[in-house]
This record gives sequence, structure tokens and C-alpha cells, in this order.
Amino acid sequence: MKKLGGFSRPIRFGPKKPFLNVVELMNSLSRKMVILGAFTALVITVALVQGVYAAIYLPEHSSSDGDPSSGDGNLRQGMDEVSAGSFDQPKASPNWPEKSREEMLAPIEEISGIEVLLDVSESAKEHIPGAVAVSYEEFILGGDTLKSLPEIAAILSKAGISQDDSITIYGECMPCGGGPAPSTYVYWIMKSLGHKNVRIMDGTVDDWKASGRPTTNYTQTRPRTNYAPEFTSDLIATYDYIRYYSPQVVDARAKADFEYGSIPRSINIPYESVLDGDKLTDEASLERIFSVLTRDRPVVVFTQTGVKGSVVWFALKLMGFDAKLYSWRDWLENQDSNNYDSDR
Repeated sequence: MKKLGGFSRPIRFGPKKPFLNVVELMNSLSRKMVILGAFTALVITVALVQGVYAAIYLPEHSSSDGDPSSGDGNLRQGMDEVSAGSFDQPKASPNWPEKSREEMLAPIEEISGIEVLLDVSESAKEHIPGAVAVSYEEFILGGDTLKSLPEIAAILSKAGISQDDSITIYGECMPCGGGPAPSTYVYWIMKSLGHKNVRIMDGTVDDWKASGRPTTNYTQTRPRTNYAPEFTSDLIATYDYIRYYSPQVVDARAKADFEYGSIPRSINIPYESVLDGDKLTDEASLERIFSVLTRDRPVVVFTQTGVKGSVVWFALKLMGFDAKLYSWRDWLENQDSNNYDSDR
């Protein structure tokens, strides 16, 4: 039986006697009524406080139309976020990887010609009709350094691309024997420029042809634009970031290069391991490959220049990780001026 005012069972007025002591009976009742009265007063006080709160606070913090996305709904959402720790570290979408795949990869059958097709292969002979050709090498200075922001914006402007265009990137590394590294690298560049609507074609030109679609030897020339980037550094790692923030570090170079020398405490996941031929492997395989990583800490991926590392970076983003791209070359250049303690 639930206790109420200190009573847990029916009142018993002392031992059974043939005659009751009236004075003792009255005293007992009097004490119990005092206790019950005090509890009742406490209940009334709490109710009054709640009423004042509802009258004063809630009208100022709730929507008049009952919109659950505002007012008290926001307060509850904020408390839920604090409880989950989501204010401190971006989390994967609850729909990953399905939602990420939809936002990052364009199935061949969905390509309609409405979007801008950007062929980033360096020496392609066949193109998808209507494609604009800008080799990924045009964004690189001297073979290993990314060009400046104004230079990259000028390249995109000359190609007739604006920041509002919906872009689908495709292309392979021809000298490498294939693979999506050029596409993932240019995707990373575009997202760093703040470009919102950009995806990679889920397949190659050969896959395009195998589906019965035509190709051409010509590319499209578009009117010149004035590309206005909105640069973000969220996808770029630096030497100091690795040194002072202790992210998870993935060396995406070959195993032999990793064993010869690497960033301290890095994990070797060669970029070929996330590929199935010339395409990314399936999500189940990626989940197994990335099981050595945790989702509550950022991940930095690097290769010699970052081009091939972008394949692993893209796969990590696809699977909902907070990932940044880096280069082994930058790490080595910083060793001359910084005596980094490898045992740190």
C-alpha cells in the first residue's frame, strides 16, 4: 500500500480493551491529524509553484501554435543533446550510411543531365555527353601542393561552374591503372570551398557504357562564371592539430611505406583496402575495416600528398565519421622546425 502522510495501514487505536481511554484516543488522533495537515500543505505549495512557473515561464518559451520544434521542445531537445554529448562532437546521422550514400554518391541511373557533370580524369579519351573536363591535376601546383584559393576559384570560373550548381564528379587515375582517387580528391576540394550540392558518380565510364548509355570524344564548354567560394577548414588537418588535439590518425599509404616510417600512433589502412576494383567496397566491408576506429573522436587520414588518402577520407565520411585530410609531406616538412617527441 502506498504511504500517505506517514500511514501505511489502517489506524489501530491501541490494544483491544473492554473500555477505551478517551483522552489517549484524542491525543493519538490529534498527532496524526497534524502530520496529515503538514503533508497536505506541502502538496498545495508545490502545486502553487508549478502554477506560477506555467503562468510566467512557459508563455515566454513556447510557441503559441504548439510547434514542437520551438519553446519547450527546444529545451527538451537541448537537454537530450547534452545528455548524448552531441554538443561536443558531431555524430553520424541516424540514417547512416543510407543518408550519407544518397548525399555523396550518385547512381548512374539517377544522372539526368540537369546537374553539371565534371570529368576530372587527366587524360580521358571518352566522356559522358555534356560533361565539363577539368583534370584534378589542374588544382595541384608542382605535382604535390594544392593551389591557392583564388587560383582554384579561377579554374572553376573558367570552366563555367558556379557555387550554386549541382555537380556530379567522375573520373579515374589513368596512370594509376584506375580508381576513384581523382574524384574523391576534387570532391574534398569542392566541399572545402563550401560547395553544397556535389556528389560522385557511383561508377566509371565503363560502367556507364555497360548500362547501355552513350559516350563521346567531346566535352562541353560553358559560359564563364565568377565562382565565389565559402572556404571552410573543417575538412583539413594541420600539423598542430595532430600534435595538440590527438585525433585518430590513419596512414592510408601502402604497408611497406607505413613500416618504413609514419606519424606516431597512426593506424595503417591502405587506400586499396576500401576499394572493390575501381569503386568503393560495400558498407559491410567498410564497417569491418573501420572497426579499429571509434566514432567519438575525429579521424585524420594522410598519404604522400593526400590524393589517394582522399579515397579513405571519403569512405570514412560515407560511414559517418568526422574525418579530415592531411599529407605525409607536410608532416616531414614540419620535423625540421619542430622537434616532435615520437614517444609523446
